[in-house]
Amino acid sequence: MRLLSRARRLAARALFAGILVAPLACDGDDYDSPMQPHASLASRGALSFSCGVNCSYEGEAVNNGAGCADNVRGITRLLASNGSELANDEWQLAPARRINAGEAFLYGDCCFSLADRNNMGSYRTEIFWDETTCY
Repeated sequence: MRLLSRARRLAARALFAGILVAPLACDGDDYDSPMQPHASLASRGALSFSCGVNCSYEGEAVNNGAGCADNVRGITRLLASNGSELANDEWQLAPARRINAGEAFLYGDCCFSLADRNNMGSYRTEIFWDETTCY
C-alpha cells in the first residue's frame, strides 16, 4: 500500500511539473517562425549628374532578394582614381516607399561640388533598409 501511494505521489509531481514547464516551453519569444525572404538592395550602373555651381546626381539600384524593403536610405561616395574619398552624400527615399523583390529604383540627391564631380574616378553607394512584408 505504501508503495502504491509513493508511486501516485511521484506521478502527481511529474504531471504537476509538466503542467508548469509546458507553458514556458511555448513562450512566443522562442518560437522560430518559417524563414521569411530577405531583400538585397544594390546599386548598379553609373551615376548621372546635373551640374551648375553644384551637382545633383541620380543612380539606379535593384532589389535582388526575394523579400521587400522600406525606409530605404544610403550614402553615395565619390572616389578619386586612387580610391580616396572626395565627398559623400546621404540620401533617403520616402519612408513609406516599399521596394518589391526584383524592383529597380532610382536614388539621388544634391549636392556634390563640380570639382569633386570632375575629379571623380569611381563611386560607391551603400544602401540600408528595413525588411517589410511583401503584399
